[in-house]
Amino acid sequence: MVHPEHVGPHIIGQIGGIASADLGAVRIPGFVPDSIGGLLFETHWAYWVMAILVAGTAFYWGGVRQDPRLRRIGIGVGIAALFWIFLALAIDTPAERLYRAHKDLADAAKNGDVDRIVSYLEPDFQATVLGVNKAGIAKEEIGARLKTYGVKGSTIRFYHSTHSGPAAFTQLNLLTQTEMGPVLTTWQLSWDDVPGQDWRIRDAELVKLGDEAVGQGTVLPK
Repeated sequence: MVHPEHVGPHIIGQIGGIASADLGAVRIPGFVPDSIGGLLFETHWAYWVMAILVAGTAFYWGGVRQDPRLRRIGIGVGIAALFWIFLALAIDTPAERLYRAHKDLADAAKNGDVDRIVSYLEPDFQATVLGVNKAGIAKEEIGARLKTYGVKGSTIRFYHSTHSGPAAFTQLNLLTQTEMGPVLTTWQLSWDDVPGQDWRIRDAELVKLGDEAVGQGTVLPK
C-alpha cells in the first residue's frame, strides 16, 4: 500500500495540486464540476505564493509612489488570496479524500491493522491475487498475507489517479519493505465514492511484480 510519508518531490509532481488538507472539514458539493472544484478547493501553493507576492509588490510600490489605487489593488489581491487559501483548506474535494484514503491504508498496512484496511473495502471487494473472490473473506486473506510477508512500509515510486463522479481509478508503483527484503509491485485500484461514507475499493489488481507482468489468475501465497 502507499506510504505517503516517503513520497519524494517527483511523486508530488505526479499528484499535482492535491495535498493532504488535514484542515478540510466540509465536503465539496456534488454539483460542482471536478475541474472547477480542483482549481478552487485543492492546494495550489505556487499560485498562492505568486498572488501574495503580487499583492505585496503592488502595496509596496503604491506606498513608494504614493499611489492609493495601487495600494488598494495590493490589498484586494492579498485578501482574495487569503480567502482562496481558507476555502481550499476548509473544503475537501474528492481527489483530496482519495489521496488521504491511500495515506490511511498505507499506515494501516504498516501497522498490520487489518480492520482499518477492510474498512476501506466494498462489501463485494475482489482481488484475485489476494485470494479474495467472494464477500466476507477479505479480512482473513489480507491478514494472512500481511503476517506472512511482514510488511514494514512502502515507498511510492509512481502515483496517478483519475476520477469521474463517484468512480476513481488509481495506479500505484510501490517499493515495499518486507521481512524477506524489498519488493517492487504495480497495482491498479478501482474505487467507489460511497454516499455518506468515503472512497471504498471495489477491485484491486496486481499488474506487475518487479518488471514482470502478472498473469491473470495469479494468487500470492499466504
